Amino acid sequence: RARARRFLEQLLPLTLLLFALVGCPGWEPPETVRLQGYLFNTPDPLDDEGEANLAFAVPGSEGDAWNDVGERLSESTHPYSDHPSWHRFEGLPPTAGVHLVFQPPEDPVDEVQYVTTVLSGRTAAADLYVDAGVLHIWSRADVDFWIAGWFDAVAEPDAVRPTLDPDVPGEGGLAVGRVTDPVEGTRLFFRDPEGAEVEAWYTDGEGQPIKGDGVSADGGFAAFGLTPGPLTVRLVDADGDELAGGFVTRCEEDAITSLFGFAVTDP
Repeated sequence: RARARRFLEQLLPLTLLLFALVGCPGWEPPETVRLQGYLFNTPDPLDDEGEANLAFAVPGSEGDAWNDVGERLSESTHPYSDHPSWHRFEGLPPTAGVHLVFQPPEDPVDEVQYVTTVLSGRTAAADLYVDAGVLHIWSRADVDFWIAGWFDAVAEPDAVRPTLDPDVPGEGGLAVGRVTDPVEGTRLFFRDPEGAEVEAWYTDGEGQPIKGDGVSADGGFAAFGLTPGPLTVRLVDADGDELAGGFVTRCEEDAITSLFGFAVTDP
C-alpha cells in the first residue's frame, strides 16, 4: 500500500487522492472510474475564505482524456447545465496515467482568449472529485508573457519564438512547470517516441529564467518545440545519473502542457 500511495502521489499537477477502502469485506476495485470538477483559468481559484471562486471558472471548453501511449480514452461531459464549467470524464482506468486536454472555448470568455492546455496525472481507485484548480486552462496572455520572458532571457539570438498560431505549422508545443522540493542540479529531458530529446530551460532562485544547468531552489522550468503526442520526461541528477522519478506526459501542437507543482519521487 505504501508503495502504491507513493506512486499515486508522485506525478504532476493532478494531485489526486487514493480512496482506500480498507477493511471492507468483498470489495473489489472498479473496472473504470470517473474524474470530475470545475475548469478554472488558474490553478489557484480560491477566495479569501479558501472556497472555490466560480468567477474564475471557464465555460465553453471541451476536453478529452488520453492514456500514456496516446490512445483517446473519453470525452468530457457537462452533466450540470447550471455549471457550464463542470467537466466529467467517464470510463477511465483506475490508478493509471491520464492526460486531460482542454480546448479553448470557441469564443473568448469575457474578452479573454485561451490556449489548449494539457494536464497530466493519475486517476484514483474510486470516483474522484478533484480539488479546485486541478482542472485549469491558461489564457493566451499568460502564455505569451511566459514565452516572451523565456526567449528574452535564455534563447539564442536567432531563435524563433513560437506563436501558438495554427496557421504556422511545425512549432510543436511547450511545457511550463515547477518541481516541488527540487534537488538543485536536476535536469529534465522531454523524449518523444522516436527518441529525440529536448532539455528544459530553468529558472534561478528568484524564479527568473536563466542560462543554467538543472533546476534551482525555485524549481521552475520550461521547454519549447516539443513533439506532439506522448512524451517521456527523463530526470538526471547533477552528476549525470538517471533518476527513478521519470514519468509520461503529453504535448499538443500550439498548446501548453501545464506541469506546475509535481514531486519527483521514487516509484
